[in-house]
Amino acid sequence: MRADPARAVALISGAAVVLALAATTRRRARHDYGELGRLRPSTSASAYLAYGLHAALLAVAAWRKPRPLPIGARAAGATGLILASAGASLYAAAQMTLAPPETSGTRMGELATGGAYRVSRNPQLVGWGLVLLGAAIAGRSAAALGLWAVFAASLPGTIRDE
Repeated sequence: MRADPARAVALISGAAVVLALAATTRRRARHDYGELGRLRPSTSASAYLAYGLHAALLAVAAWRKPRPLPIGARAAGATGLILASAGASLYAAAQMTLAPPETSGTRMGELATGGAYRVSRNPQLVGWGLVLLGAAIAGRSAAALGLWAVFAASLPGTIRDE
């Protein structure tokens, strides 16, 4: 499959927008946690927007396959489905452990130690990462895998800011 320059520019532009939004959101989150001990609702909304745009961009990259991976369709589909299903289950289990304001960071509660939090301090992020990785592999897309790597590389800073 020949690379389409217009699609590559659109993908790179979309990634730049998501990175700019994520950087702004991270600065706001650091400020909010430092000053308030929690996120303001607008900062939480900005974070969810960044996650949503990143996921949409990854889905487009997986669907359009600007850089296909040399993996068989069946193996990639099965592996991707298993990873995405495990990730969605972990994410849902983590969400159910916390009260709604705690899941958004707008209210801080007691340290969660039950459910998915017995296994990981950040099961929501781990679950979300597995969903994204599953989509990238199922789509057999190197570009989507690159977008997943950007998410994975951002995790240490995200966790440190909390």
